Amino acid sequence: MALVDCKEPVFDRQVDEILRMLEEGVERTEIAEKLGYKNPMSLDNYMRRRNFSWDSRQKMFVPAAERYSAKLNNNVLPLHGTSKASLVISHFAQDGADAKDIAKQVGFETHTELAGYMGRKGYEWDSTERNYVKGSSTTPAVALQPNETIEQAEPCVDEALKNILPLLKRLQSAECQPAASESKSIPRYQVQGMYGSKAMRMANVLDELARRFSMERNISQREMFEVALIEFFQKYGYRDEVEEFLME
Repeated sequence: MALVDCKEPVFDRQVDEILRMLEEGVERTEIAEKLGYKNPMSLDNYMRRRNFSWDSRQKMFVPAAERYSAKLNNNVLPLHGTSKASLVISHFAQDGADAKDIAKQVGFETHTELAGYMGRKGYEWDSTERNYVKGSSTTPAVALQPNETIEQAEPCVDEALKNILPLLKRLQSAECQPAASESKSIPRYQVQGMYGSKAMRMANVLDELARRFSMERNISQREMFEVALIEFFQKYGYRDEVEEFLME
């Protein structure tokens, strides 16, 4: 008997929306009506073209490749639901999982984007399990990168975080100025060396302010934290040390 060649599922905005509504308990008929399909069969055809099939037991669209594999092995699907996050977890559970390969398989450009997505979904990277796990706390955390070594936070990081809020307030005080002037008023630093990941937790208010400021002022959160840390080092006795690594 020839094996069926099942391709990887294709995630797009429509697929994500359909899976999200199913996870929230919305009936397939209602989803088809809301999204403008003639009937549930038209919805099924759309998902089938993106390599999903309907699982009546789970009442969920599941990746065709995973479902077929489960039938061959007479096993239950290794996915808990079929969200993109669940698919990521199932890939990392396999031997020899590579973060960069998995990111491309599930529709991300880089493994950094994948890590950010999982963080927004409430998952954290567990270096022991070598997989994402549901966060044990509701306190927001900076997303961790798989295949990266997690460093212990230095004491100065906690102190530096306390300086972020005043920095954001100073930057936001320029609201009356034109947008072009605002962007010029924010320093940009280029630091020598390679990028790594730093895990830290912070108060909800700081996390919310950082996200909002990043969106409103078109500056990445990484750049914001770099500015905060560099100015902290310059202010508290590490000026020469940090400026040694700043690029012209």
